[in-house]
Amino acid sequence: MSLNKKAKTILVVDDDPDLRVFFHKILTNMGHEVFEAENTTDAANMVDKIVPHLIFLDINLDHEKGYLLLEKLKTIDKFRRIKVIMVTASTAKKDIALSKKYGVSGYLVKPVTNNQLLTLMRKMGPKLLYPSYIIPEMEESLHVTARCSGALTKINETSFKYNSKVKFNQQVKLDINSDFFSELNIKHAQFQIFEPSKSLSPGIYESTVQLIGLSDKDMIEIRKIKTKKV
Repeated sequence: MSLNKKAKTILVVDDDPDLRVFFHKILTNMGHEVFEAENTTDAANMVDKIVPHLIFLDINLDHEKGYLLLEKLKTIDKFRRIKVIMVTASTAKKDIALSKKYGVSGYLVKPVTNNQLLTLMRKMGPKLLYPSYIIPEMEESLHVTARCSGALTKINETSFKYNSKVKFNQQVKLDINSDFFSELNIKHAQFQIFEPSKSLSPGIYESTVQLIGLSDKDMIEIRKIKTKKV
């Protein structure tokens, strides 16, 4: 599988909606995919799902400190691949010292200007690359485990389209954890990709997943469905 090296997934954690809108506009204009959260609980749940390359984190959130998320990241991101930039109105030395203790990658003081954010993103660019992995051809079977969220579209009795950030270049079997399939009680079907994924936009790929082993009842239920989210 391979990932687009330019488009990054970024999470903005701040209780100020105006600041989130500002960051969202600038970063999406740069071609990045931006998600938002206003507290550390929502942010941690989102990190676990989207695995961002970069987090902009406010120190002083409503009723809590942003450092709580940094504590949670120790468990979620054990290899510390996710970069964090602290964003705050505080210039206290203790805040800067504690941020450095957590190993964050930078510190922005509010109010943040367009130029400051653009300059920072240009500097951070080379540090935000996740490694690509190409599965080699081997005589013996090779099992690779990876997690990726995506959208299920255009389903029929034999296959469905799966849009995600992963590009599949060869045949592979998938394990899919989906509320949609659980509601239809489809647990025994096999999911397999037979052809290379197609590029829909920078960093987003469409894969055709074959449904193998469906019962007649499953097929009847699927005929009623047009588009669902995974």
